[in-house]
Amino acid sequence: KKMQNYASVHEAVRAGDVEQLAAMIQSGAGINEVDLVHNFTPLHCAAHSGSLECLHWLLWHGADVTQVTVRGWTAAHLAAIRGQDACMQALLQNGAEAEAPDERGCTPAHLATAHGHSYTLQTILRSGANVNVSDMNDWKPVHYAAFHGRLGCLQLLVRWGAHIDDVDNNGNLPAHLAAVEGHLHCFKFLVSKMASVAHALEARNDQGETPRDLAERFYKDNILQYIDSVEKEGKYPETQD
Repeated sequence: KKMQNYASVHEAVRAGDVEQLAAMIQSGAGINEVDLVHNFTPLHCAAHSGSLECLHWLLWHGADVTQVTVRGWTAAHLAAIRGQDACMQALLQNGAEAEAPDERGCTPAHLATAHGHSYTLQTILRSGANVNVSDMNDWKPVHYAAFHGRLGCLQLLVRWGAHIDDVDNNGNLPAHLAAVEGHLHCFKFLVSKMASVAHALEARNDQGETPRDLAERFYKDNILQYIDSVEKEGKYPETQD
């Protein structure tokens, strides 16, 4: 097999070439050396590109799972963003911190949720991560699921005990955020899971706005039509689907 010439150990990892990775490290390349653009280590590259064999090799040879990029991301954050489930499992089994915050306070659970990777999110939760962990704006993973319209992640989070009546630092429930973005499936699901439909539809954020007010302000007709239909059906029947 012809040996490829890679400009850096990072390139070898992105290509999934574990033999070249090993040869380059043994010839003196640093196992934790960072690229100049993003401060990616080889481990970051492996998690990002899903180069599982390289990731295992790096972990076995002592790569640092705590090292962060310019945005404060560990390799686990990158596995979360990319939905690299097998890489996430390997990282968590080798001491990666499931609740490590990035520069905005986002943990891997927040990022897996924002990008809609429910399998990776489940891997993170199974490792014992807090389902109700907050970022700097008091957004929990459920807020990210609602805002980004990630219904599968939202349902998973609720099954794991997420608090859907927790507010962020502007007083927004996840239901407010789903209304702002017009994510009807998520909005319906949240309304169905709240203590009562009235509680969901009449909740006010710190600006005094209900989900209806926000849907009006951001022209989300699908949310408005749904709220109208619920209100028409005799002031909140308790079984909404």
